Amino acid sequence: MVQKEIRKDKSLLKIFNCIANGWPKSSKDLPLDVVPFFNRHKTIIIVDNCLMTLDIVIIPAIFQIRILKQLHRGHQGIQRMKSIARSYVYWPKIDTDIENNHVKQCQNCASVAKSPTKTELSSWPVPHEPLERIHIDIGGPVRGKYYLVMVDSYSNWPKVAQITTITTTEIINQLHEFVSRYGQP
Repeated sequence: MVQKEIRKDKSLLKIFNCIANGWPKSSKDLPLDVVPFFNRHKTIIIVDNCLMTLDIVIIPAIFQIRILKQLHRGHQGIQRMKSIARSYVYWPKIDTDIENNHVKQCQNCASVAKSPTKTELSSWPVPHEPLERIHIDIGGPVRGKYYLVMVDSYSNWPKVAQITTITTTEIINQLHEFVSRYGQP
């Protein structure tokens, strides 16, 4: 079936011509529908009137949906389906076709997809005295000014310093002033 249909696929016929007549030196000299094959052109061969890249069959457009449906029957999820597909078949944008046309809309595939590992939420330890820990952030710009916000985690007392630039020197100067007035955290 592939042998028969490959001769009807205009893009794949152009590849047969490239193999017979030699590939151009640059992909710029190829028709747009053949350009995606250029990166593999050194590995594309003809076996029994079928195009192959290494030991993987290049599938004519007419069979691509059928192959995707067959690959999808196991509902193994995106990564596994791509892995199986890459072992046996190729066409440009096969990964995108797998993702968009089948797996993303399938509840069964979603159920076997790898979920990101969940991390346990944890809070900061409760401070036992003032200035045990302070939190620092920069707010702004508000009307061209920035604000260095320092909050004591024990009392929630805020100290806000208006600054014009957010440079290391300016932040260090403001922290020195904070420490000289209130003590070292």
